[in-house]
Amino acid sequence: MRYLATGVLVLALSLLGCATPKHHSSNNEIESNEIEPEQNPFLAVDKFDFYPAFMSETSAKACDNTRAQCKDDPISAERWRDILNSAVYPAQINTSENATDYELLIASQLREFPEEPASSHLLSNVFSTKKAIQSASLHTEFTLQWRGFPLNTYSASNALRSDNEFEQSAKTIVSRWKNHAFTMGLFSREFLYSSLQASDYRNGLVLTPYAGDFYLEDIQLYPDPFLGSVARYRHPQYSDAILDVAIYPIRESLTKINHSWLNNKIKSEFQQAKEVTESRELALFIDKAVSEIVLPSTTGMYFSIHGSNDIDEPLYAATYVFIVKDKLVKFTSSFPYHIAEPLVQHIMLTLDVPAESKMMKQVREFL
Repeated sequence: MRYLATGVLVLALSLLGCATPKHHSSNNEIESNEIEPEQNPFLAVDKFDFYPAFMSETSAKACDNTRAQCKDDPISAERWRDILNSAVYPAQINTSENATDYELLIASQLREFPEEPASSHLLSNVFSTKKAIQSASLHTEFTLQWRGFPLNTYSASNALRSDNEFEQSAKTIVSRWKNHAFTMGLFSREFLYSSLQASDYRNGLVLTPYAGDFYLEDIQLYPDPFLGSVARYRHPQYSDAILDVAIYPIRESLTKINHSWLNNKIKSEFQQAKEVTESRELALFIDKAVSEIVLPSTTGMYFSIHGSNDIDEPLYAATYVFIVKDKLVKFTSSFPYHIAEPLVQHIMLTLDVPAESKMMKQVREFL
């Protein structure tokens, strides 16, 4: 199978669920209050897909404009896969039926250039018994995509001195691409957000470093720009006392982002919390039913529950949601609302989020 990128429409279809691989999740929740940090700046993924591709129009024209004899795919897809697997270890090239977010497309071409005989004299050329010597090179294009959207293209060529140099030449070119990927941080979340023109949470998100006795422990980007970022506040003495703040673009047209939408959102959050409690075989207690919370700068919604059994300590959870610009700001705590609410109020006083991104402006045109 070969294919090429299709641009922002792919993002819109992914958002709408029309072109999303089976493993892609639209769930914004942080399971068990866990944040997965980006461990490796080079390959921040366990695996990615690889597909052979067509040469770009530019490369095809470059071949037509020379005397070179060009042959596509001189190296099989299987050999490229083996070479990539060795180069990117411990990451792997995906072999399952479920597609991954990242796809690496490789197009390759053998270019053979006939050379003139040693003497340039006309009569010498006519009567020369020496055969023209050919020089050759392997030209390769790497295109990295995220859900079909092109992030980066890298081209490299390597001279061939004999027919049996394809293997080493391919390894050399993959090594060059790997160095390029490392230098550019192609698989980093920052590069992904920047390439897709998503919101810049690193520079545009403003959060107070302290809220009561809690301190801002970390801010992470999700590996999906539609899920935005998450920040964590933690108590210095009670490690289980956690307040997470998720900030992500609302997947609706701006005309539909209103208090009615927020009310439906908090009801959905309550239903999910109820299902989680039941799945853990805990008795559900509603400490605060879905209610409105009015702050100086905005109005939000919240609820607070806890689950318990006859053996373990009760598990508390409070959830607050607010609309800020085109984003949802969601607080989730591991403690009751009467402790969480002053913290939420303090954080919201100075909180600011990035403006609507170019990515979401384009996506919302399809909503």
